[in-house]
Amino acid sequence: MGKQTGGISMGYNNLAEGCHKYLSFSAGLRSDYLSGPWKIYDYAAASKGFVFFLNSSIPEESDMIKRICEKMDYRPGSSTMGYGTDNDGDGLNNATNPYNVGFMVSDYYANGSLWCSFPNKSFQQRKGKAIEAHPGKIYVSLIWSDGDNIQFEANQMYNMFKHAKGRGMVPVGYTMASSLQELNPKLLEFFYKNLTPNDELLAGPSGFQFIYGDKYNENNFKKWLELNNNWLTTAGFHTVCLWNTTNKERFGEYMKTCGLQGVFDGFNNNKERYERGNNGEGIVCVLQGAHCWNEGDVFNDLIKISPDNERPVFHNVYLIAASYGGTEGYERLIRELQRLESHKPDTFEFLLPMDLCATLKDYIEKHNHK
Repeated sequence: MGKQTGGISMGYNNLAEGCHKYLSFSAGLRSDYLSGPWKIYDYAAASKGFVFFLNSSIPEESDMIKRICEKMDYRPGSSTMGYGTDNDGDGLNNATNPYNVGFMVSDYYANGSLWCSFPNKSFQQRKGKAIEAHPGKIYVSLIWSDGDNIQFEANQMYNMFKHAKGRGMVPVGYTMASSLQELNPKLLEFFYKNLTPNDELLAGPSGFQFIYGDKYNENNFKKWLELNNNWLTTAGFHTVCLWNTTNKERFGEYMKTCGLQGVFDGFNNNKERYERGNNGEGIVCVLQGAHCWNEGDVFNDLIKISPDNERPVFHNVYLIAASYGGTEGYERLIRELQRLESHKPDTFEFLLPMDLCATLKDYIEKHNHK
């Protein structure tokens, strides 16, 4: 390890000036380098981003990440691509976020230097529409996970959009990386061109980039929120999944500034939440809900929910694309929902995430109930 950290130290002392000012890469050889070789290397070379492969859970290596970030003096909006080493994974945020660096998970993302060569493009999507919500009914949205990882868009989700039987029969949201506007506008254009009325594109954790909101640089978090609003607007997204932002003040600032219709919170213990955005618009928070890995998980989660004769119930389910998804994902899901209907008929109504948020917002505003 001494040789590795020593080599990196030499690198940032002598080569940092020639490296990309907003981009770095956590990229190296893992144990799966033969069975599942990474494909991000071409983009790392073409962009001249600083490359390291360090474990933030090891103090010596975490300190090295800190020194790299300080030497590079990254500004808000800077990204690390690739993935964390060993068991570090998403935890790389802990080491990089305090230095204005967000995560852009992308270990198996291929041909990045080609796809980013196309002109940037902005997109639009219809906004969520409210329906009349009634007591005794359970309103549910469904979201495919992992869209913050751009290799999922290029592989798993691309294949689902193109080949999955039953897509369009059930309303489901797809998490996406808003950075595709710049990194791969042709891919984001593919999803928009092939949307059915029962598809929605929304932002994966935690919006513009994958960050831990509680860890991001305290002096520049508001600047990150501005960037977040801009990128989500031009991506055409109206809802988002938010992780690791448990600080009450930061969570509130996110809600007020994101400019969206709803936030699906994966790490707070709050129930439904209603805020006024900076322009006076209402925005709601819904719990992200159970992680469903295998067929049967959706049924087991929803069957436990009891309707309330006093007010409607709102709920979300988080479908893990890596295991539940794939080209057979919708067939699994449809079987589960049919089974659910046979056990509790006329109880559940399924909505797109943005429509669920619009419906909840409308209900809260009409009944003055938070």
